Amino acid sequence: MKSLYIKTKTLLHILFYIKRNLKIGFGTALAKTDLLNF
Repeated sequence: MKSLYIKTKTLLHILFYIKRNLKIGFGTALAKTDLLNF
């Protein structure tokens, strides 16, 4: 039962990390397009 909890926690950490990286990447991409547009 404890190993399942650890696996779920690790999976959530990985998902959060990926989501954060995507958000940062998306934000920088938007910033670059904004700079090109103006």
